[in-house]
Amino acid sequence: SQATVLKALEGIKCDDTTGDVIRLCLSGNNLKGQLPVGLGTLTSLTQLVLSHNQLSGHLPACLGQLVHLENLHLDNNNFEGEVPKSLKSLEHLVVLKLENNKLSGSIPAVLGHLHRLRRLDLSNNQLTGAIPARLTQLAQLQELLLFGNQLSGVLPETVGQWVSLTSLQLQNNCLQGYIPASIARLTKLTGINIQQNPDLIVDRLQLQRALPRCRIKM
Repeated sequence: SQATVLKALEGIKCDDTTGDVIRLCLSGNNLKGQLPVGLGTLTSLTQLVLSHNQLSGHLPACLGQLVHLENLHLDNNNFEGEVPKSLKSLEHLVVLKLENNKLSGSIPAVLGHLHRLRRLDLSNNQLTGAIPARLTQLAQLQELLLFGNQLSGVLPETVGQWVSLTSLQLQNNCLQGYIPASIARLTKLTGINIQQNPDLIVDRLQLQRALPRCRIKM
C-alpha cells in the first residue's frame, strides 16, 4: 500500500551533499528473504536497522564493509549460522543487536576489536562455547546481554576490565566455575543476572559485598 511505501521511505536517509545512503531503518516492515550481498556497497551507512522482520539465512560477510556503521540492529528475525568475523572491521560501532535469532557457533573473539561498543546484545540465540576473554577489552561497554544461549566454560578472569558496565545479563546458559574476584572493580554495575546456570558456583554474600550497589539475580 501507499502507506507502507511512505513508511519505508521515511526510514531511508541520504547525505545531502553526496546522495549516499547513510541511514536504512526498516524495522517492522514484514521483510522476508536473505540480506543481499549488494548491501556491502552502501559503505556510507551509519545506521542499519532491520529489526522485527522475517529475514532469514546467514549474516553475510559483506556487513564488514559498512565501516562507518554506528548502529547495527538485526534483532528479532530468523537469521542462522555464525556471527560473521568480518564485523571486527566496524570500528565505529556503538550498538550491536543480534538478539532473538537462531545464530549458532561461538561468539567471535574479534568482537573485542570494537572499542566504541556500548551495547552488545546476542541474547536468545543458540550460541555455544565460552565467553571470549578478548571481549573484556571493550572498556566502553555498558550493557552485555548474552542470556538464553548455551554458553559454557568459566567467566574470563579479566571481567574487571569492563569498567563502564552497568548491566550484565548471563541467565539461562551453561556457565561453570566461580565468579572472578575482579568483578568487584565493576563499580558502575547496577544489575547482574546469573540465574539458571546450574554449574556456576556463587557465594551470594561474597558477591553482594563485592557489588554493594548492584541488584543481583541468582
